[in-house]
Amino acid sequence: MHCGIISLSKYESSCHKYKSSQVQDLHESLIAVFSHELVVRTTLSADDARARRLLCCIVEAYVEPTKASLQYIGQIVKEHIVSDDFSVDVNILTEPIERIEAYLRFLIHGLDLKIPNVKTGSADFTWISNYKGKFQFEKKLKEVVNTSPFWRATGDEIIRTSTTSSANMPKYERVLDAVQAGTSFKNNQTLRNLLQEVEELKGTMRSTEMKQLEKIIAPRLQKLAQTMVGLSSGKAAEKNVKTSEIQTVEKGLYLFKDFPGSVDLAVALKDWATKNAKAMAITDLLDFIETSEASEVAGDLAQLEEILGRCNKLPIPSDKKHKIDLLLLLLIRKIVTEARTSHETLI
Repeated sequence: MHCGIISLSKYESSCHKYKSSQVQDLHESLIAVFSHELVVRTTLSADDARARRLLCCIVEAYVEPTKASLQYIGQIVKEHIVSDDFSVDVNILTEPIERIEAYLRFLIHGLDLKIPNVKTGSADFTWISNYKGKFQFEKKLKEVVNTSPFWRATGDEIIRTSTTSSANMPKYERVLDAVQAGTSFKNNQTLRNLLQEVEELKGTMRSTEMKQLEKIIAPRLQKLAQTMVGLSSGKAAEKNVKTSEIQTVEKGLYLFKDFPGSVDLAVALKDWATKNAKAMAITDLLDFIETSEASEVAGDLAQLEEILGRCNKLPIPSDKKHKIDLLLLLLIRKIVTEARTSHETLI
């Protein structure tokens, strides 16, 4: 990894003595980080996506050397501070490195970067808003954080999700692991449960974390929707496509409405379902019966009425006709149960 301007390679412990001029040179090079035009300009321009990408590169370039530098300064102090030949206070190096570390942690948490072995919290970002120190870089950073649309929105989100994000992290990681492992979207109930969990996570997690889910799930939903709208009526009936499956995919597309193409596909999918409603009628009826059977009571009667309206004069497959008898039994049970409940209420 590129070590940038805070590399300590030329001050390795192979050196027998550490002269005052060497320490002072290193101190000045560390301080230079905060006056480097690229660093300052990029931080102030974080409303621009290209600047944010550059900030990520800055973090990658400096985070490991900063950690190494802090450890190395500790080693210098421990081994040489008591030496008669070592007349300069090495602790002057600690302050600029700690400032750099604070700035890097500010970027890591603000941009929600995943850096191995580096954990950050909301305090790593919010400290700058209340900064009252003497350093000009931090003062300028505070001003920008409190006025820049990007940094203000980031700060508001960090504060809003500081508690809920950590509380929901196990669920988030479980959902992320599932979609990264390629959870099948072919089972409608599995997909419905997954989308329900994603919906519950929205508003409780950082937007960057939700984007990570979006970039995996949205393309798969779009591919599924494209396959569906490409089916003819005959193929839809042949493949037993259900209205409930269409509705689940449509809901998922709207859940990721900011992902390019999702809304257009959701509209196309709904149009396709309207045009092919009759082709899905028998499948929907059988699906209604199976769902009712699982709960041991007939489902929503208004939904059944809508399905039966589409089933008018359509033949029921001979191997499924017994399902109609089952539906009648479930309907009778529902009527009796509701009548009993009404009677008990009156009493």
